[in-house]
Amino acid sequence: MKHIFKYIFTSIFFITLCSANISYAFKNKTTVFKERRLSFTGQMENGIAVFVGNKLISYSGDADYDFRQNADFYYLTGYDKPGAILLIVKGSENKSILFIKKPSAFSEVYNGVEPTLDEVVELYGFNEAYYSESFDDVFGKLPKSLNKIYYSFNDSEMNEKINSLFSSDYGKPEEVTDSENIIKDLRVIKSEKEIELIQKAIDITNAAHLAAMNNTKPGMNESELEALIEYTFRKNGSPRNGFQSIVGSGKNSCVLHYQINNQIIENNVTIVLDIGAEFGNYSADVTRTIPSNGKFTFEQKEIYSIVYDAQKLAIEMVKPGIPLTDVHNKTFEVIEQGLYKLGLVTDTTKNWQTKIWYPHGSSHWLGLDTHDAGDYKFRSGGRILEPGMVFTVEPGIYISENVFQLAEKLPSGFIPKDEFINFKNDVSGAFEKYKNIGVRLEDDILVTENGYINLSEKAPREIEEIEKIMNK
Repeated sequence: MKHIFKYIFTSIFFITLCSANISYAFKNKTTVFKERRLSFTGQMENGIAVFVGNKLISYSGDADYDFRQNADFYYLTGYDKPGAILLIVKGSENKSILFIKKPSAFSEVYNGVEPTLDEVVELYGFNEAYYSESFDDVFGKLPKSLNKIYYSFNDSEMNEKINSLFSSDYGKPEEVTDSENIIKDLRVIKSEKEIELIQKAIDITNAAHLAAMNNTKPGMNESELEALIEYTFRKNGSPRNGFQSIVGSGKNSCVLHYQINNQIIENNVTIVLDIGAEFGNYSADVTRTIPSNGKFTFEQKEIYSIVYDAQKLAIEMVKPGIPLTDVHNKTFEVIEQGLYKLGLVTDTTKNWQTKIWYPHGSSHWLGLDTHDAGDYKFRSGGRILEPGMVFTVEPGIYISENVFQLAEKLPSGFIPKDEFINFKNDVSGAFEKYKNIGVRLEDDILVTENGYINLSEKAPREIEEIEKIMNK
């Protein structure tokens, strides 16, 4: 009877565990992740690829940070537990082998019953599965002819491990290759199912932006707004953020990656909300800028309109065949002309003047990571856009009260020191007029066969629409 009870309990828990972690993301997970490993294998030469999953990290006593799997590892395995290693072997016999942390009776009491090795093989489509203690032994029995090794050069621990495994008995590897050279290009083109998961993450993020617009008022703490946003994430099925929320009001709206989120929101200031929910391990990244009291001032509208026009025109350019750098260049061109009209740029032939107010690029890939894998190929003129790519378009203008002090700290190669003093004097009037106004707009764009789809367009971004929502 005890054995029957244990079997029933284990089966129920295993089904619950699997559905909680990955079933909602990929119904046919065995096929999806197996096909990805086959794609990676197809670009390998005969050899061995080693991928290491993330570990639990303790922050105090027996409390751990929330676990989040390494993106490359998840992409190839779907396995969302700490302490795992993947071997992909290409030779006379191709196979994939997963090594997982061995549970103890005590760990299963505290953390739940884990799937067996046989269940792991069946669920994820591996050829073999072992507990981590067997890694050295299994690796040592692989054919000695497979002496080309692929692994992430960013993993210093694995670098030491590889060196120790290739003892005099096994022989030194003939060649060592960074696995990211292959996987970053596999990940940059999204499948239909990946796009569905990204869209779901974006839809949740859009709902959070609407919640913020409906509830923001002066006197709130930025942390209250952050709590509302992340409550909306959880309520709608996002288990965690794609990244730490940026809720920057007033002068904090001019800090690009402001994450303290603990200041009182003043009247008549802009609030930059750069947020992203995660769903099925895929992240959104959507930014809106709103007025704290529901009504943009005239000066805020001037800055906002430049950013809006820059983003709108850049997005409308998107289609297969154009370089990603063209998108950024369009945002820069529009912002430069707009700032010139406002008196914040005095010479449009000197790009450093615009970079003082717009100091970042307009785009990054989006997927399993918020800044997802994929080569931008800037040195060769920029990556050519292809259907299935998902990336952000996020221009911004930041009239920080500290901008001149920060600019003076930059190396002389960035800003000509002899020109800077005159520039500072010439724009001083405009600077005082627009000081502490920060505006960023960010949308998530899918490249299609004939153009693009703005996946985050349902988050309001026109001035009139934002004000209407905030003043209902």
